[in-house]
Amino acid sequence: MGNSQVHQFQQQVEHLKSQFKQVSDENESTEERQKSVIREGGQVVMSIQNLYMRCASTMRIKQPIHSTTTTSSSSSSLSLSDPTNSTAVMDQLSSYLSLIHQRVSDLGEIHREWEGKKEREEEERRRREEMFDQELSSSSSLHQLSLHSTHSRPNTRSSSNNKKSNRPRSNTSRVRK
Repeated sequence: MGNSQVHQFQQQVEHLKSQFKQVSDENESTEERQKSVIREGGQVVMSIQNLYMRCASTMRIKQPIHSTTTTSSSSSSLSLSDPTNSTAVMDQLSSYLSLIHQRVSDLGEIHREWEGKKEREEEERRRREEMFDQELSSSSSLHQLSLHSTHSRPNTRSSSNNKKSNRPRSNTSRVRK
């Protein structure tokens, strides 16, 4: 075996090492992507479960709260990593999302009713203020009218026993004869 053959074998080894490294890197990258997808899917499942639990626990008509904990011994755990269970998981998540949708819709309706009530109360308050202002204004006008009419009328007082004239009184005293 000559140097050229050893050199060829070394080149083949280097080439095989680089191919192995490339395939290994591709496999590692694929595994990372799969882990990332599984992790994101798990986060989505956990988020849906969390929202479901919150919605189910705050509804007036109590909904059955399904066990959503994920344990290795639990056969009813929601895990997207098991392809044989994926249809059941999707069905369960779909029912959770339906309840979440119902609850969010109910809360939206409650909010709209509350806003409408606030607007009606504000309108009623404004109407009362306007009525009060009008009453105050008409009361003030009547008061001014009555003041005006008392000042513009001549001062005539009449009683059955004593009549006084409209003449001004003099400061001189009358002498009796």
